[in-house]
Amino acid sequence: APAAAARPPPPPPAGPAGGGGGARRPPPPPPPRGRAARPPPPPPPPPGGRAGGAPPPRPRRPPPPPRARTLQLPEALR
Repeated sequence: APAAAARPPPPPPAGPAGGGGGARRPPPPPPPRGRAARPPPPPPPPPGGRAGGAPPPRPRRPPPPPRARTLQLPEALR
């Protein structure tokens, strides 16, 4: 009798069966032929997705604005 106390209790009875799955997805379209048969380009990686979650590369500094030209006006118009 002491050995029976060490055993776990029997599992509860199984519940009702689960419901059926949803509607099936339609089959994928057939692959294109000819020049369009190239595979689509891979999706762009998420930002900061390089090794170790590095931040995205810094954008290059924009070129300096063009210098304003000094107009050479005749002295009479000033």
